[in-house]
Amino acid sequence: TGTMLYIQFEATNDGGTEAFAFDNIVIEGILPIECSDDLFISEYMEGSSNNKCIEIYNPTSETVDLAAQAYTLDFYFNGSESAGTSIELDGTIVPGGVWVVCDNDTDFAGLGITADQESTSGFFSGDDAVVLAADGVEIDVIGQIGVRPSGGWTGGDASTQNQTLRRKESITSGDPNGGDAFDPSVEWDNFAQNTADGFGEHTTACVDDEPDCSITNVVITEGPECGDPPNDDASFFTLS
Repeated sequence: TGTMLYIQFEATNDGGTEAFAFDNIVIEGILPIECSDDLFISEYMEGSSNNKCIEIYNPTSETVDLAAQAYTLDFYFNGSESAGTSIELDGTIVPGGVWVVCDNDTDFAGLGITADQESTSGFFSGDDAVVLAADGVEIDVIGQIGVRPSGGWTGGDASTQNQTLRRKESITSGDPNGGDAFDPSVEWDNFAQNTADGFGEHTTACVDDEPDCSITNVVITEGPECGDPPNDDASFFTLS
């Protein structure tokens, strides 16, 4: 269920004896991807009519109290540099869990989606920047604040307009820079308008704890005899 590493050690014959010692061996492999220490947006739906939802993911090892830490969803309409809507989030997200926030007029039954929090505030369109903030500090941004792109932000087949965007599993933290150019294809997978079957859970490549590593099998195969190339005083062994 993991990566098999094949490691070759070179042991030099010491003084003609046939005893070899391997001391202070350090094996460096592929380290796990560390989880972010803060929430980020994991799904975005800019659907037809009032079908507008945002999913927020908790990659941390702690339950997050949204109200206690003053989390908000802020919408910047029509290229404005000030938020026109700020929704105060209220609830808790367990480690690895999500919080879904939707326009209260979303077609919940038709889309088969359940919201953890509904709001009567004005929601975003495809050309409006969406910001997840904590105590006024931007921690994740979709779009570019102060910019109103015609037809929404696009990249490849992905668009913030008339699509659902889902964060790629390889993305393990938010994009807190609301002033840089935004290409949704870099961090998001795109789906047809009104796609809602991914809301309610999220998968990411990060791991919260470094996994335990152990050697379960050792096979030692003697290499060339001493005196043979490539080294006159070495034998080679393969450990797997």
